[in-house]
Amino acid sequence: MALSIDRTVGIGGVTIGLIGTGIVVLWPQKRWLGWAFIGLGVLIAVVAIVWALAVRHARKEFADRHREALPSPTAQLTQNALINPQFNPVIAPVFAPNFNQAQAQEQRPRINDPSRYKNTKIAIQCLGAEFLDVELTPWYEIAPRPDGHGEPAKAAIIEFRRNADEPAVDYINLTAQIELHPTSERNSTLIRQARWLARDEARLALHASFRIQTVRRLAVALVKGNSAVTYEGYYQKEDIFAVFREEFQPLYEDEYEVEVHLFGTKQNLGVTVDERFYFELSFSKMSFRPKD
Repeated sequence: MALSIDRTVGIGGVTIGLIGTGIVVLWPQKRWLGWAFIGLGVLIAVVAIVWALAVRHARKEFADRHREALPSPTAQLTQNALINPQFNPVIAPVFAPNFNQAQAQEQRPRINDPSRYKNTKIAIQCLGAEFLDVELTPWYEIAPRPDGHGEPAKAAIIEFRRNADEPAVDYINLTAQIELHPTSERNSTLIRQARWLARDEARLALHASFRIQTVRRLAVALVKGNSAVTYEGYYQKEDIFAVFREEFQPLYEDEYEVEVHLFGTKQNLGVTVDERFYFELSFSKMSFRPKD
């Protein structure tokens, strides 16, 4: 690595200073050595000053020459016109409209303006419906993580998915209400607190959060032995745990038409989901499928 003159002078000065200090300590009677080092130090100082002045003068002279070599804008335009006769620069004033802040806000559409999404369609699709093998906890909750130690049962479960739609609606919470209509003359059975299934604390809520491509499962009914009941209830906090409190209703009929009502609103965007899905349920055939 090449050393510049100023760095060389600096290193030389430090070296001479250290050597001179050492000589004074070791041989204080050698006065001629002291005068020699003083003279050498003065010489180095003079060289450093002369070098600094020379560098400054050279840089200033270079800057002046470079400034003189640059053509002026007028000369550049004249030169371009001589080279290219078709070159005809036009210098015109630029006028910019002066909008006040209120006008700018009126013209710029607001991102979260509910009117932009009032007619937005949230694409909720039923992926299927079937009876699945499940395990029940001691509180008759469908086990979020089956381990082989729960009570076996079968559950009528529906899968819903939110397909690709409006990305600005990052998520929407949907609640389900289920009504089972028997094929006979009996009254219908209404499930007011339908339960969404999940493996985490999301199952504690009565709604399910749907982002794009999110799949959620909804439980409708349970079959334990020879009896069938609705799957519904609520969660009650005990100490640090949330315990499921079932509110099952018996289902005496063999066949039902199941109506599932999904509804929810994204308040800040004014987006609403209000859809109904229909299914056919048969306990004797253990069949549960969307209605044609």
